[in-house]
Amino acid sequence: MAPLRLRTALLSALTAPVNSGLWALGLRRPDPWRRTLGLGLRGEGTKFALSAFGVRCEARESDEALARRLAGWLQRTNADGSRYALRHGRWYVERVAVERVPVALLEFESDGALRSLLPLDEVPLVAERIAAVLAAHGRTANLVEAERPSQLAGVLEEAARPWADCVGISFEAPPADRFAPPDFRRRRGLGGAGLDFVLRRAPGAAEFDVWMLLQHTLDDGAPRQELLTRLEREWGTQPSAFPVDPGAVVHRAKPCAVEGERPLHLARDFVDLTPLQRWARDRRSPVAAALLWWLARQPEVEGRRFGVAVDVPPGDGFPRAVDLIGVRPADFRDFADFAAHFTQRAAEARARRGPSWRALRNAAFLPASLAAEWMEAREDLAAETFGTMGVTMLREARVFVAPMADFGWRDGFLALGSTALPTVDGGRVTSVTLKAEGALGCERLAAVRRAVQACGPGPSG
Repeated sequence: MAPLRLRTALLSALTAPVNSGLWALGLRRPDPWRRTLGLGLRGEGTKFALSAFGVRCEARESDEALARRLAGWLQRTNADGSRYALRHGRWYVERVAVERVPVALLEFESDGALRSLLPLDEVPLVAERIAAVLAAHGRTANLVEAERPSQLAGVLEEAARPWADCVGISFEAPPADRFAPPDFRRRRGLGGAGLDFVLRRAPGAAEFDVWMLLQHTLDDGAPRQELLTRLEREWGTQPSAFPVDPGAVVHRAKPCAVEGERPLHLARDFVDLTPLQRWARDRRSPVAAALLWWLARQPEVEGRRFGVAVDVPPGDGFPRAVDLIGVRPADFRDFADFAAHFTQRAAEARARRGPSWRALRNAAFLPASLAAEWMEAREDLAAETFGTMGVTMLREARVFVAPMADFGWRDGFLALGSTALPTVDGGRVTSVTLKAEGALGCERLAAVRRAVQACGPGPSG
């Protein structure tokens, strides 16, 4: 047995009874989901993004006034009554409650240098301290994300340090491809908040588009999508027409990580899922189960195990979370049996009693240094539980930029948004994105498209 695996196994065996007792007594109960995210999703490229299009504003409202209004709305709109920032340690990043997270209007140069910072609330910041923050950003802007926020905060004097945790709002000119995500590597905020916004607005326009970028340890997709949906509802939106399903065209994968991190690329597409929805509806099954059934029959991912994100409600003393259930369609000869298995696993995850949740809990008990080392070195064990390809769906999301991990998921991580985005020709499409190493994402998205085209009655149907 390899030294690391032996060391982990021995430590787990020796501490398991103690940890189980402490867990039962409520004396030691680390949050399994947040702990895992903090260990494995630290790179710039692992962040995910959500979007809203055509949000209404006043045509004569300046960018600064709009940013101030959005900042005020964000400060007032706080679903759980808590405010969080991130603290980056050597082995993992953790979410901590703080009294207040400031918001600032950031202006960037084309190369990603931070040109200016304008506070958007009453938290004071004199000119000298603004200059210190800008200088600190410049000295750390090219570092890997696992190191950058803590180093940035470390070079600031105490009076300016709260601004290392600020939420950044910045503007960029609308591109020709409206639905292409920003290059977030050129708009890196201060890092400590784990949350930044990029707004796109044509000069004098009465609407703007919103891109929300998140470090996953801060929060999950479902609650943050609910925040954007609330923004759309309260501010109002202009109708937006999404691209018509182009047939077989997948956008070229573009890099989304910084130098020194896992070389992740983002590929994207818009696909009409109507055939798949109809097929799933006829069998009274979840669309996600139908997608995996047909996707697993494509040569690029044939026979693979998939990790599917499940929204987990608050319970057992923990806040809302996510679990990743591992399922392998190739283990089943009949779709009905696979759909029943998928549904059972999802129910177990929501109740925090499935095998994947137990795996997260066990990992959370390990010392951070050993857990991080083990997760990176033993990807095969993680693949046995969570699969080699991740899948997440948010039914209200517009363009949903997929998350990813610093290791594992060798077939990539797939994210799908709403299945009813309206197109200019009266049809509907779904935004599909995938993060993977290099150009792998384009191959996997092509497989998704073929899976949708292939679904229908057949020998296994």
